[in-house]
Amino acid sequence: MDPPGRFLMEDPRNKKKGCIGPWVCVDEDRAVSKVTHCLREKRRPLDIEDNVAKSESPFDSSRSLSSTSSPVESPSSNATAPPSTFSVLEKFHETRQIPLREWISLAISSIDVSQCANRSHFSTYGEDVSSWPENVKTSVAVSSEAFLMPALKVAISLADQICGAERIQLDSSSEQIHGSRGTGSFYLPDTGYDWAERTMVRSTFSGGENQITSTPLSDSRGYLQTPDLRGVQTMPKSISPDLSASKKDENENDLHTPIQFSSVSICDAQILPPLQNVSCSRKNIFDDDACRIYSLGLVFFEIFSGVQQHCGIEDPPIFFGNDPLECNHDDSAIDLNSALKILDELGSDDELFGDSLEENNGDFCNGKRNKSRRTWNGTRKSNLGSRKGLKLQQLPYSISTLIENMLNCIDGDFRGDDSYHAMKDVRSDLQLMIDKPSKFLHDLDVDKLSRIGLQLDDSLLGRENEFSALRDSYHRSVLSGDEFAIISGPSGIGKSVLVETKFASFVKSAGGVILTGKFDQLQQTRPFFAIASAFNDYCINLLCEEGSTSAAQLKFELLKTFGRDSQYLVKLIPGLSIILGPSIGNGSEQACVDVQKRIEYLLRRFIEVICNCSMAPVTLFLDDLQWADCASLNIIADLLLTSGSMQQTRNFYFLCCVRDEAFDQNHPFQTMISRVKLFGVRPTVIPLSFMGKDVLNEMVSNILCLSPRYTRPLADIIHHKTKGNPLFVNQLLLSLNKDGLLRFSLGRRKWEWDEEKIQSRGIPDDVASLFTNAIGQLSPDVKSAMSVLSCFGVSTDVILVEALETSLGLKLRESLDVAISEGFVDKRDGKYVFCHDRVQEACYNIVKVEDRGLDHFQYGLALCNYTIANGDDRLLLIAMDQVNRGGPTALADSGQSRLIASLNLRAGNKAIEMSDIASASRLFHHGISFLRENNWRDYYDLSLQLHERSATCFLALGDLSNLEITIKQILDFAHSFEDTLNAVYITICALFNASKLQLVIGKGLSILTQLGECLPESVSDFQKNTLVTDMIVKLNRLSDDELLNYKMMTEHSKIMALKFLAKLEITMILTNHSLYPIVTIKIIEISLLYGMNPLSAVGFVHFGCVMTKIGRFREGYRCVKLCRGLVDRFESKELNGEVMNFSSHVAAFIEPVQSIVDSFLQGYKRSLEAGDLSNAAMNFLFHCISMYWAGSRLDFVKKLLDKGVRFCKQQNHLNYLSSILPLLRTVTELIGNEDNLQERHTFEEHHLAYATRMFQNMYAAFIFRRYDEMKTHADKYFESNFQQWTVLYSVSCQTFIGGLVAFWICRRSNDSVWADRGFRAMSTLKQWAASSEWNFSDKFYLLEAEYYFSSSQFDNALSSYNKAIACAKQHKFVNDEALANELAGHFLLQSGRQDLAQAYMSRAHEKYLSWGAHNKAAEMNIRSKDEGFPDYLSNDSLSFWDVFAENEKCVRKREYTTQFNI
Repeated sequence: MDPPGRFLMEDPRNKKKGCIGPWVCVDEDRAVSKVTHCLREKRRPLDIEDNVAKSESPFDSSRSLSSTSSPVESPSSNATAPPSTFSVLEKFHETRQIPLREWISLAISSIDVSQCANRSHFSTYGEDVSSWPENVKTSVAVSSEAFLMPALKVAISLADQICGAERIQLDSSSEQIHGSRGTGSFYLPDTGYDWAERTMVRSTFSGGENQITSTPLSDSRGYLQTPDLRGVQTMPKSISPDLSASKKDENENDLHTPIQFSSVSICDAQILPPLQNVSCSRKNIFDDDACRIYSLGLVFFEIFSGVQQHCGIEDPPIFFGNDPLECNHDDSAIDLNSALKILDELGSDDELFGDSLEENNGDFCNGKRNKSRRTWNGTRKSNLGSRKGLKLQQLPYSISTLIENMLNCIDGDFRGDDSYHAMKDVRSDLQLMIDKPSKFLHDLDVDKLSRIGLQLDDSLLGRENEFSALRDSYHRSVLSGDEFAIISGPSGIGKSVLVETKFASFVKSAGGVILTGKFDQLQQTRPFFAIASAFNDYCINLLCEEGSTSAAQLKFELLKTFGRDSQYLVKLIPGLSIILGPSIGNGSEQACVDVQKRIEYLLRRFIEVICNCSMAPVTLFLDDLQWADCASLNIIADLLLTSGSMQQTRNFYFLCCVRDEAFDQNHPFQTMISRVKLFGVRPTVIPLSFMGKDVLNEMVSNILCLSPRYTRPLADIIHHKTKGNPLFVNQLLLSLNKDGLLRFSLGRRKWEWDEEKIQSRGIPDDVASLFTNAIGQLSPDVKSAMSVLSCFGVSTDVILVEALETSLGLKLRESLDVAISEGFVDKRDGKYVFCHDRVQEACYNIVKVEDRGLDHFQYGLALCNYTIANGDDRLLLIAMDQVNRGGPTALADSGQSRLIASLNLRAGNKAIEMSDIASASRLFHHGISFLRENNWRDYYDLSLQLHERSATCFLALGDLSNLEITIKQILDFAHSFEDTLNAVYITICALFNASKLQLVIGKGLSILTQLGECLPESVSDFQKNTLVTDMIVKLNRLSDDELLNYKMMTEHSKIMALKFLAKLEITMILTNHSLYPIVTIKIIEISLLYGMNPLSAVGFVHFGCVMTKIGRFREGYRCVKLCRGLVDRFESKELNGEVMNFSSHVAAFIEPVQSIVDSFLQGYKRSLEAGDLSNAAMNFLFHCISMYWAGSRLDFVKKLLDKGVRFCKQQNHLNYLSSILPLLRTVTELIGNEDNLQERHTFEEHHLAYATRMFQNMYAAFIFRRYDEMKTHADKYFESNFQQWTVLYSVSCQTFIGGLVAFWICRRSNDSVWADRGFRAMSTLKQWAASSEWNFSDKFYLLEAEYYFSSSQFDNALSSYNKAIACAKQHKFVNDEALANELAGHFLLQSGRQDLAQAYMSRAHEKYLSWGAHNKAAEMNIRSKDEGFPDYLSNDSLSFWDVFAENEKCVRKREYTTQFNI
């Protein structure tokens, strides 16, 4: 019996005899290797040697691997596999395991040489590639990318095996590792045999039915596991040499079909143990690690050269002749001395490249001199044969260097400094070649490096944790919309690089959009500079996308969303004009309440449009936010506060970079952060620290394209000098390169440095000083040009530089071109940009502090002259910023003061057009400062305009202290009363915003008296009714067309009178002032006498409210239509909010309330478009109230109320907040499952707010049947004497509930006062129901039922209850239907009809649940059990509709009997 795992093969010694047999027993692995090789060669395995012969390898040692027969020969070849190999081949096809040398042959032969060769090959060897010498084709193949990458994967897999085995040996030294085999185990090969012969490559073949996929495994230590690659199990113990022809033909195609290398992907490779124990007689003279590195180096040589070498640790590789591919084909003994003599003739490495390092480089070799290397015969020679052979193969320099350093590792004390000491270093270098081939595999561009020098690397290193935190924040924000990120750290730490490289790529790869802007310390006068530039770049890039429909879609959505308001965005974002068309930006300016609030709203909507168009999250990244102006910070805060509450902006993400000083408590940035945190917007702060030594070494390694083991000494020196600041590191490397301490060696093709000189060199303490020193070496003209450029910030438009050249006669652009070539400045997108803000700071510091103001003034004045001469305002804001930095002290001619002040006024007005109030305020202030003393006397008109515009800005900014000072100046120096009117009006507006309403009324009445429009201090109700009736008569005499086309008002004093009257109107509504109708009538009187004005529309809408109050509903509805027509005539968008609000209240007495709720929402949007946040809050408040009383689902109403509270708090509108909070409490209590809102009022309530709060407390107690509590709040509510001339829809609901409360108290107390209050409410509702049956009929019937109940008319009461229920159901008031059923149930319960009461109560319970009042429904169940009723959800009671129908029959019968006196 043959031993297991052995196979019978023909004895090769009989080959010489020309006969077959006898058979010999060989090892299984040897059989597999030999058979598969022979199959590829299309020959029989008759040349297998015995175990004693030296040429025991299954490869033909006399042939190069590249000269073997091609594996892709036709399968119809006459050569056939021997019968005994059929099972072996079948197993091979299953396991996909290839001997290494077989794999190398397949890999080389599969390369399309014609695609890899260069022009020199074709010119030397001809166009016919097939006629080229084999060694040339091999050289081209092994140097190609298609071969190198798979070869590197094989190489690193072998290094993984050894590294893993060494680690296991180190961890468990007591265990015997050598010889361990099995799937998933590591085998540490000995060094006494040919590793290449025993190496197997496992591959995956793609395509076909038998596609195999396999993935390398790794152990817990991270090393690649190399499974047992033998894979072939025990073969039959005897294989007959004769096989039937039919069997042979049947499997012929399978046996001869070659494997295509193009379809092979490498999984891993493994070195297998030898066939027998091998001992090395010379092993003790070498270190085990060095021997293994050397042995693997021999394998790598075969892999990357394609040349087969038969050698182990005892047989060093021999290369000879001029052709490195010609290996020794003789089987005789090798003469080492003769071979080494040939190597000596090659000369040193330096001679190969014509550069004697000993003479020219001195100590330049990574800081040390290379040692000579010892050859195998003990002489000190340079063993360069392998390296030169690989170089002549045109392999990358890195590959040849790696193999040389592996082969040199056994030279003992004479090994080179670059030789390897550990296998992990080999593996690390291989991994770098695979991961970053452009840096560590391919040859460097020597020509480029010799011309340009050191090129910095933009890759991001050592920031994995920070990037992970940023990515997680991004995902959370997109989902919830209430988070943003702040990247903080000192200058030069790499904040911008983290975003612009890694994070930007991540966002774009996920389909997102990223908008980028940068703030500048010297460009704060340019309105919203960073934000506008981010949006502008987005628009320009959108147009550059070829074949994209995004620009057309954006245009459609913008025009649809903004209409004519797009012009305000175009003024801020010029790139939009390219998309929307040039005519969009030429529209006329429309009046606006607050231009800055308007632009905040428009920008927010603009982001929503971008999000909708891109269908992906939009990221706004703003750099250097510590330099942001207050206006930009307000816009950012507005975007953050609304992104979480608006569903459309949930896919908006904000990201910023700031320096550490921005977190100071007094910094505006910190104020903005504190503000948004109050509303639940969470900032994720990601601090960046300096690089550690390992990260810095990796950075230097990437820049120099050298292995980290080479650059470690240099990196340690740099870390000591720079403390790990990335910007400092980059600039220091450039400085060392420029000074010659770090240079590229053409001979060695790598970067070299002198460690001692670098260590001893004096280096500045910070990067700013380093920049200053570098800039100081430039020519005076270049330094001067850069200092001029630095006065305008980090980036400057090319047109500005051209304007300076024209005005100052300087040649700036030529000098700046030199700065660009030196790397200090870039020129891109029509701008000169400093490479870093620290460079700009260094250039700016060149100018002495005492000279900076004069320089700024000179540059600004030159730009002013250019602006005036060319009539181009594009540079006006920049010009005035420069002039103002110089200040009045820079004036050389006092006559220039008026010109500069007027230019500041002009620039301020332009800033207002661009919606930047803060910048406009600064410009007006500077304009005043340039006028100096006696400005009111010498420049009265100009001073008055500057002060009035400045006061307007202070009002918008809420700067009351500066506002008071400015107003005092106007009042003190104005020449006439008329000149003070604007200032007084601004004062009244400030008082109104501060909720000082009584002061508003007092000052307003006083000014109106001075304007000749006297108002009585008090009037009786009869006088009011008379005045209202008289005005109705006057209006009825004029048709609608006559009123809408009435003459225009031109007299300034009357226009101002209307402004004061309009402000008094809204103030008197809030204070319930008795003069409200008189003020309203006065507006219409002035309009009819002196002509129509936009403010006339306000008078008409309020007069409509007055007429509705007295029951003239149709006349009031007519006034509403007139006021809307006047707004359209004058295009008064600033009045839209107020007009929409009050006109909707009047329309509620004519139209169904369900249609009115949208009108309030439209008023809210129109108010925001005009920057009128006050009316926006009012419209939204009444939108919520109308939604509640219209019976909308309570959970939806609560969301609206939460949004309203958030909005009022954000905008600090305390008046409306005090009105919305009580309703929110009531809704919260009705819904339940939440803690009741217990927010205390810490602000002063006006009369309307107090009455509203008392009403809501009374209403909640009434709904939950808490009588005592209800009675207490009812007394306070009615004692407030809440009577208004404006009949708001919410007031009608208060009248309705007040009547129900009054009847309940009346039944309990028998107090006629409460009965009278209930009866008046019922009468009022009856009048309103006559005008709008839809909105008020169910409420009237319910009050009527309660009245009958209180007066003991029980039959009539039940009928009215049923009518109220039916009307509420028909008109879709589920809240009223629930309440009517409940009150009817209480009525029946007290009437003794318990069965009927339960049916009504059950229906009420059902409707409360439908409404969403779960807590109220639960309260009904609890109360029913206390009163002895079963649960209202029980089905035991009669059907409600059965009871309802029976009651209706009884009511009709009773009415019939009464009618006919039966």
